[in-house]
Amino acid sequence: MSDEIQVIEKPEASSPAVPVDPIAKAMKPIVDQNVQGPPAAKKLMSPATKEKAKRRWIFASNKINTNKKARSDEPENADNIPEATYGLYSLTQLDDPENDDKGTWMTLKWNAGMMPKNTEQPDAPPRVLPDVIVRMLSSNNLPVEVLQGFNNTGNVRIWPSEECLAWIIATGYGDRFKGKKVLELGCGMTALASICASYFAESVVASDGSEIAVANAAKCIARNNRQNVTTVCHKWGEAVAIKDLYAFDYIIAGDCLFEQENIEAFVKTVEQYLASNGNAFIVSPERGGSLLKFIEKVKDLKLIVEKRDLCPVVAERLAKLKTDKGEAFDATLDLKVVVIRRPTAP
Repeated sequence: MSDEIQVIEKPEASSPAVPVDPIAKAMKPIVDQNVQGPPAAKKLMSPATKEKAKRRWIFASNKINTNKKARSDEPENADNIPEATYGLYSLTQLDDPENDDKGTWMTLKWNAGMMPKNTEQPDAPPRVLPDVIVRMLSSNNLPVEVLQGFNNTGNVRIWPSEECLAWIIATGYGDRFKGKKVLELGCGMTALASICASYFAESVVASDGSEIAVANAAKCIARNNRQNVTTVCHKWGEAVAIKDLYAFDYIIAGDCLFEQENIEAFVKTVEQYLASNGNAFIVSPERGGSLLKFIEKVKDLKLIVEKRDLCPVVAERLAKLKTDKGEAFDATLDLKVVVIRRPTAP
C-alpha cells in the first residue's frame, strides 16, 4: 500500500502540482454540503441533528484522558497526549515533518511489564510486541458537521474497547488468525486492532463508515508497512463492491454498539460477511442495554452467541479501576467479550 499523497487535478503549465491531503479530501464533501452552493442547493443540518452531533462530540471529548501535567510551571504549548485507559500502552509524539494542526504522528509502545506469561511454556521468553506508529487526528480540526450522519467517534481517540481488542489479539488471540482472513468493523482512525491482527493473519480488511477515519487508517497502515492490510469505507447495511469482501474467517470489532439505531445494520453486516465456519470477536460495554439488544438481534438470525471472559491482564486492570474509582467508576469501561459463530451443520 502506498502512502504517497495523491494529486487529483492536473496543474496548469505555469503552476506546480498541489498535494491533496486525503483526510481533508474526505472531510470536504461533508462540510461542503452545509456551507457551499446556492441557497436552493444547500443541505443544512437540522437543529435536532446538529444538537445530537454536538452531544456526541461532547461525550467523546469528555472521555479523553491526557497525561498533561497540571503544573503552574508547565509551558503553555506542552504536549497533550492521550493516555491508555487500562495502561496497556503509552504514546510518544514523533518529531515528524508531517505533524500539523490536523494530526500528529506518535509511537504506540505496549506495556512490556503487563505481558501475560506463557502458561503452556513457562520457561519460554515473553512475547515482544512491535511498536505501532499511529497518526492521532486533532479534535480541534473536526467541525461538528463531520459528526452528523454515520458515527464518526472513531476519529476522536483510541477507545478503551479498541485498546483491549488490540491487546488481546497481540498477546495471544491472534495465533488463531494464522492463514486466515480477518475483517475489522469500525477500525477508527488508527486501525490499531487490524495492524495487530496483520502480524498473524493471511490478510486483513480494516473498514469504517467514516471516510476521514479510513483515510487516516490507510496512512497508519502504510507507515507500519503492513502490506497484507487493505482499507475500505463501509457503512453497515450497505452493499460494497470490494473483491473478496464476502466471507471472513474472523470478524473483529470494538465498541460498535455506540448507538442503538445502528445495531440491526451492524448485526446484518456480521452475518453477511462471516464465513460458514467463522467467528466474530466483539468487545463492548453494556452501554445502556445496547449489548443485550445486540445479542437478541444475533439470536434472531439463528447465530450462536457465547460470552467470554476478558483476558486476565485486562480483567485485573478493570478490577483495579473499579476499586480506585468507587462510585465514580465509568460503566462504559466495564467491557464484555462476545463471540459469534454459525451453527454447526448436522
